[in-house]
Amino acid sequence: MPRASVVTAETFRELSRERQRLADWDAEILRTQIAVSQIPAPTGEERDRAEWVAGRFRALGLRAAIDREGNVVARAEGAYSRGQPVAVCAHLDTVFPRDTDVAVARDGNRVVGPGICDNGRGLAAMLAVAAVMQHCGTSVASAVEFVATTGEEGAGDLRGARHYFASATPAAALILDGAGD
Repeated sequence: MPRASVVTAETFRELSRERQRLADWDAEILRTQIAVSQIPAPTGEERDRAEWVAGRFRALGLRAAIDREGNVVARAEGAYSRGQPVAVCAHLDTVFPRDTDVAVARDGNRVVGPGICDNGRGLAAMLAVAAVMQHCGTSVASAVEFVATTGEEGAGDLRGARHYFASATPAAALILDGAGD
């Protein structure tokens, strides 16, 4: 078996408890997705949602700050935290105007509401990864910076991501956006 396949298989096995925890927490992750989706966050008006996300990171024991562009940046230290972090990003804003009813409802097995997938799911998944890392005491080599960015939609011109990446030099970035996990 090629070396990359061995490393991937070993990593997959090593993360089995984290994968199981995510599966066990599926209902809680969905509740988080619904809660964050019901906080209005049109582009340029993400502050309430940012405060909520920052509070969730702090409740997990992570340092979280809101930068001058309104991004939430929370950091989980790694064994070699002096090196470049890995960035996990999800955007805060939605395409819906402030006066849009953002209530979420269930329709059978479906959950429907403005922004429930774009990007309620991305934010919920990012918070879930942080929670699982903290709960399981996951040992990672590099620090992980969780970044909830502003201005992704429409005329936002990726304002938050541009600001973050102008000063940060992560070793890798994982961007969570949309309904997929």
